[in-house]
Amino acid sequence: MYLTRHEERIYRGDFGETLARALRVIVKVGESMGARKLINISHAHISGVGYSNIGDAGLEFLRDLVKEKLFFKVYTTANPGSVNVESVKYFSYSKEFIDKQLEILDIYRSLGVDVFTCAPYHVRTPRYGEHLSWAESNAILVANSLYGARTNKEAGVLALFSALTGKTYYAGLHITRERYPRVVINVKNPRREYTYLGLLGLYIGRLVGDKVPYIRGLGKLDIERIKTLLAAIGTTGSVGMSIIENISPEEPDILSKHTKYIEDRIEVEDKDIKFFEESSRELCDDPEVFIIGCPHVSPEFLLELRELLAKVDPKPKKPIWLFTPPIYSNISYLREILDELSRKGIYVIKSVCPVTSPLSELGYRCVGTTSSKALFYLPKLAKTRVALMDLQDIVRKVYEVGS
Repeated sequence: MYLTRHEERIYRGDFGETLARALRVIVKVGESMGARKLINISHAHISGVGYSNIGDAGLEFLRDLVKEKLFFKVYTTANPGSVNVESVKYFSYSKEFIDKQLEILDIYRSLGVDVFTCAPYHVRTPRYGEHLSWAESNAILVANSLYGARTNKEAGVLALFSALTGKTYYAGLHITRERYPRVVINVKNPRREYTYLGLLGLYIGRLVGDKVPYIRGLGKLDIERIKTLLAAIGTTGSVGMSIIENISPEEPDILSKHTKYIEDRIEVEDKDIKFFEESSRELCDDPEVFIIGCPHVSPEFLLELRELLAKVDPKPKKPIWLFTPPIYSNISYLREILDELSRKGIYVIKSVCPVTSPLSELGYRCVGTTSSKALFYLPKLAKTRVALMDLQDIVRKVYEVGS
């Protein structure tokens, strides 16, 4: 691989062994993918921030970075942890768990993390064609598919190394030819419910694996529904991008020139989605708590939720937790909506990830959610079962509307 003089100095250790190791890993991964050079990035996003994810070994690694007084070279965001200072009152985890999780967040702040959210595109909109190094599968799919930015599906530690060096390898989805769709997915008679789009995404992810799909037939979707679909595709598939008809900005150019790369065409019908849902062994019927915001919700979603709650009794029968990026509290109209939702009895929780939180320790065995990503991960990480429900159904259940 060709390195510039400055990159060579980093590589051989002129700026410290940790930066050298970081760049060497990036180079090694790049070489394995055929990269011939490194490129600068403008934004890194790190995953694996929860203590339940990285454990004591990961915490020790972060402590070593602090000792060396390192700082991220580019704008950097990171996934949320399982709990933060504001949300401790909601989660009665052990003192050791909370202390170590808070220490991880403090370390990342000292290194230069600006915001903790699993939806960094709500914090800083990716620009068309810009190069990123992002971990967190939903964010990667959204950046590539909805905005035309360029990032591979990175591991959390590789995104961290990119944050430290400001570099990534020039291969994979950073190159136009790797962004061409290989599989056409024709969706027959699609619906707009979050549960449907999430299950559709999980199904498509399993169908395509690592091949970029071209998804047709969905019609017009708002950003929250697009995100629901893409987050699910990234959950079950290893692909980092989809081309969505009439939505993805690269669609006209890519399809007009490179249809020869299409290897397969698949039709997806409602019966396929129903069979996929029924095959899940992690479903339950009577949720004890409801979580909304995996990934963190968009402003459009907040408006939709406020409208649904406009005429309900502000006394929920069961807890409902809403997970958002922290910056919404700094935007006046969003802050007003969040305050209104709080008055309706909803717990508004910022910068926290419910999926990486050990919810079973709180006594919860069945969690209701709109999120198919949560359906996939909650049983594995939070040790709970899931009731997959659309937003209207959650509101009816929690507030006993029409009962």
